[in-house]
Amino acid sequence: MNPRGRDATLRFALAMLPAPLLQLGFDFAIAALARRHASVLHRLRPCAGARILIEPLDARRALLLVLGEPPGGLSLRVAGRHDGERATARIAGPLSTLLDLLQGSADGDALFFARDLAISGDTEAILALRNALDGAEIDLVEDLLAALGPFGVPARAALDASAAVARLATAEIGPPRPALGGGARRGRGRG
Repeated sequence: MNPRGRDATLRFALAMLPAPLLQLGFDFAIAALARRHASVLHRLRPCAGARILIEPLDARRALLLVLGEPPGGLSLRVAGRHDGERATARIAGPLSTLLDLLQGSADGDALFFARDLAISGDTEAILALRNALDGAEIDLVEDLLAALGPFGVPARAALDASAAVARLATAEIGPPRPALGGGARRGRGRG
């Protein structure tokens, strides 16, 4: 799946799916990434307990990444009303930029200095996350499809179809907008 389809699908899911259904997807994704990229978790151990608010500025919901939860792992969930206040660090930017950073296909330093990415709070945790991801060769879509085993082939077809629907919906109604009052941008995503 091309990055445009990947971005449209995730943006659409963040806007339209209820938090419990998103959580199932996040849990599956984290487990798949942990199996295929265990070294990333190992490199994040020194920052256990860090709570990083991830704010895709062009999506309706912010996310909270907690390092070292469960012990030795990490968790990702839709950010709740007060998570922005409790976060130890914050990273914000367009969804495509954040996904490119996850996959190591973008230079975080260049994006930061070009002001395409905003970082605040515990920069040590952000740098640890960046360093842990560097060289991990994460391909989010391929990693998730591989985790599905023999169901990966029909899942790819479904994902390609959903990407087409998401692109059409976005073209027809425009990208999802944040909730009134800035919602996700202030850590007040639904959830």
